[in-house]
Amino acid sequence: MYIYDWADQSPLGDNYTYCRSCNRSLKTLQRGPVELRRHADTNKHKKRTRIYQRTVRQSQLSETLQCSDAAVSFINKHCYTGPAKSEHKARLFARCRLGSQYPKDITSACHHTPYCLYVFGGEPLGKDDTVSVVLVGFFDVDASGHCLQFLDALQSENSAGEKKTAAAVVETVKKFGLHTDNLVAVYSDDDGADSEQICTQLRELNPNIVAIGGLYAIADASCHAGIKGLSNQVQEFMVDMHTHHSSCSTKNDDLTAVFGSDDPLDLNSGCLKFCLLVTNILDVWTDLIAYFKSCDGEDEKAKSVCSQLQDPKVRATFLFLQHALKPLHSFQSRLQTEEEVDRADMLLILQEASKLLSTYTSYFLRPEAADRFLQERDAQILKDKSFHLSGSEVNLGGEAVEDFLKESEALFEEEALSFYAALTGCIAEKLPLGEETLRSISQLLNPRSRQEVTGKSVGELGTLLGICSSEEEVEKLIAEFLEYQKAEEGENSAEVPLEEHWASVLKDTRPGSGFRKLVLTLLALPCPPLEAQQVFTQALGAEEATLFSESEALTESDSELTSDGFLSDNNHCKDPQIHSEAMNGLKVKHCEVRLTKINDDENGDDGKEMPTRGSFGWESSLRQKPQARAVFQAGVSSWSAPQPVDQDSRKGLESQEEG
Repeated sequence: MYIYDWADQSPLGDNYTYCRSCNRSLKTLQRGPVELRRHADTNKHKKRTRIYQRTVRQSQLSETLQCSDAAVSFINKHCYTGPAKSEHKARLFARCRLGSQYPKDITSACHHTPYCLYVFGGEPLGKDDTVSVVLVGFFDVDASGHCLQFLDALQSENSAGEKKTAAAVVETVKKFGLHTDNLVAVYSDDDGADSEQICTQLRELNPNIVAIGGLYAIADASCHAGIKGLSNQVQEFMVDMHTHHSSCSTKNDDLTAVFGSDDPLDLNSGCLKFCLLVTNILDVWTDLIAYFKSCDGEDEKAKSVCSQLQDPKVRATFLFLQHALKPLHSFQSRLQTEEEVDRADMLLILQEASKLLSTYTSYFLRPEAADRFLQERDAQILKDKSFHLSGSEVNLGGEAVEDFLKESEALFEEEALSFYAALTGCIAEKLPLGEETLRSISQLLNPRSRQEVTGKSVGELGTLLGICSSEEEVEKLIAEFLEYQKAEEGENSAEVPLEEHWASVLKDTRPGSGFRKLVLTLLALPCPPLEAQQVFTQALGAEEATLFSESEALTESDSELTSDGFLSDNNHCKDPQIHSEAMNGLKVKHCEVRLTKINDDENGDDGKEMPTRGSFGWESSLRQKPQARAVFQAGVSSWSAPQPVDQDSRKGLESQEEG
């Protein structure tokens, strides 16, 4: 039984006592208690004890991480670029990234703040492994900004379908005890069956959840739907042109300008890329005709392309696509940004999204039919020819297109109507909320347009988003909004950043307020950029190429420790892993070490130099000036020129041994 908690039985035998903090054995045969007390009082032991205890605490924290092993692996893959680490060190690193309060901080925030769940599927983990990464986003009033936090990563299985992925997401929400009443939106980067299943199963927890992912997939999905509504001629024409370009040994400059590298042509790659491809082809149309006319007459593909280039209907189709896709191109350009978007820009995105349907319905539907479709969202209205505009009224792109049509105008109009119907139907399907709702959200969040918002629209928002479940709650919400509207009247808050404005307003709003919850719900909606790696960097921080130190929290004084030459038995260490982790955190400062002899007893206390004289001492006489000694540069691994050692330096070194 030892009187010190750091003392233990030594592997060297009964004549020694093992110090767990210092990883060394102390000789305690003759004066055991005295030696232990003397060792406990040394500064080195105290410093190493602090390091040891801190490492033990970190170890305990890493062992209690609530996230999955897949999450630990993902965090290390995304944030750490150093040499491979043990499983324990990997968990320590994950804990460091997630914070000591994880996941309590997330659970607490989601308990009193509306939040959005982010799901990014198919993220690579290993050679053949992928994970679905789950994050939480909400508006932090104290920080005056949107906050993104990593929640967990779900291991994907080869046999797992969308239903299993959705079930795993729901189970994650339950495992972390997230308050589902505050789960107001879900964003999934997969716009397919997985996303639909995730939303469906999450709505069993909260039926008012908004599936916001469709808003960011509108342009690409609608562009693809519209192109499918046209005849296959345009797509086959572009494929044939690219095949010719790829197979030619001599590259044509115009085709290179159109297609760029020899990468495979993907007409479904996205709205922005397709629009660029259409514009590039139109820019060199005349030059392409000249080039394909000069090609080998036996090349059937080249002859086919040349013939289509001279077909007025084909050129008219490209001019039509360039014109018809402009609204989608403009909308997608706002979303496709690498820089973090200000919340004020998010309002513009909502405004443009609210206009997409009315813009495209005006291109081909009669006004009364367009209004009816915006209200009912009935896809049959789009297909009913009696609701379509007459030939000359259909927006085909103006005179530039009509000049190329002449005899084939009727056939082209039919294709254009098919294009518009497919594209508009896709927009209506993907928009998470109605036109009026999106417009109301944009106006409400914008301090400049708050006077344009009516109490009725605010009440409808509260009901739609599940904030109000009775007429009484709707009336309270409207009253709170009108109070805000009146209080802000006349104040010049337009110059204040949007998030700062709302943080200031919300700090003065009572916690149980319906208006507070409505605003926090709207501010919780995702904001571009939503590219997976950028979102992960926001939540976890950027990659670090530097070697991770589990003792990174050490103070400068802690990091000055160096080896003191004590008796060590590393091969028999009781806690070799913890000790090595602690010692790995020590940093060697760039310094000069002057060699001098110091008598040090076995157990680490300093022996003061005795006043011996003659040949028994380390110098023949204290009155003699010592010889110059070479100086070793620690951290540089080189010897510098000899420098004399003065007595003051020796005394300083002696007095610092225990410090």
